[in-house]
Amino acid sequence: MKRLIIFLSIPIFFIFTSCEKPGAEEVQVTDTVSVEVLKISRENTRRYLEFSGLIQPSSTIEIYPEAAGKITKILMDEGAWVKKDDVLAVIDQADYRLGLAQAEAALHLAEAGYKNADNTLARQLELKNEGFSSDAVLEGAQTSFDVSSAQLEQARVAYKMAKRQLDRTNIITPISGYVSFKTIDVGQFVSSANPAYIIQNLKKLEINLSVSESQILQINAKAKVLIETNMLPGKQISGRISYVGRSAGPDGSFPVRIEISNGSLKLNAGWTVRIKIYQTHEENLIIIPGRALMQKSGKWFAYIIDNEIAIEKQVTLFNNISNKVMINSGLSENEILIVRGQEYCKSGEPVETIKTWQAMDELLLSE
Repeated sequence: MKRLIIFLSIPIFFIFTSCEKPGAEEVQVTDTVSVEVLKISRENTRRYLEFSGLIQPSSTIEIYPEAAGKITKILMDEGAWVKKDDVLAVIDQADYRLGLAQAEAALHLAEAGYKNADNTLARQLELKNEGFSSDAVLEGAQTSFDVSSAQLEQARVAYKMAKRQLDRTNIITPISGYVSFKTIDVGQFVSSANPAYIIQNLKKLEINLSVSESQILQINAKAKVLIETNMLPGKQISGRISYVGRSAGPDGSFPVRIEISNGSLKLNAGWTVRIKIYQTHEENLIIIPGRALMQKSGKWFAYIIDNEIAIEKQVTLFNNISNKVMINSGLSENEILIVRGQEYCKSGEPVETIKTWQAMDELLLSE
């Protein structure tokens, strides 16, 4: 019986000791992030301030009728391009022509009265010199001449006013431009109370900006200005700074006005545009592709590589994000910048470089 017990205890002990023996050590495998990199370099370039704005006509004129009456002719409709002094519409002229005729007749009468009074005065002067007329008669002739002279001047003024009133029946544009709005139609009674047309000058456009106190110090009236719009992709339009305000508005911002020549009428008022105002001198700055940056909590970050380890760096920018970004601080020349794959990186962890770009323009063209 004892032998049987000993025999059975051997496998039991074996099983127990087998359960207690540690197994093979577990190996933790970490995937290495694959990245593409570019050596950071400097470029001679001009810093710029970037804004967004709205294109506006350089001038917008509301044209009010200068006479009252019914519209008899419409010569220009909405969408028409008009030149200065073009007639846009005509108000009924019948009553104004009668008024002019009446003023013309009164003028002729006054001219005749003046001529008669002038002749009478001349005769009385001759008679007085010959001793055949008295001072009283001569004085009466002089008074008649003075009255007729005043009446003639009054008639001339009345005639000019009547002619002017007739001319005002033509609604005329004081500027060249585009008819953007028309409120009248044939048969409609109009007066000077409401505008008949709105004319906009679209051959010269402008953009009005409001800039901060730090930005106004960087803006020079001679600065280069480039304008871009999604409506004309791939094209840059030159602008000119026409006004730089030196007094802040109620909100603390300073006004800046940019003029754009639009002789070909390729640009439309109301388009949203991006404006770059460049510094007047070049600087040797660190430039990186905008795609290398990431934003966290309102701050900008980039990753560099040091001994195959990703290192996160906070950076400050001179300008807003574009294809190329000018760096103010945070990165140094010749550091190896991660330009693709950085979104998967963690600072202090290893990375694998799968491509090294030789030039930034080569990288940008590949996108």
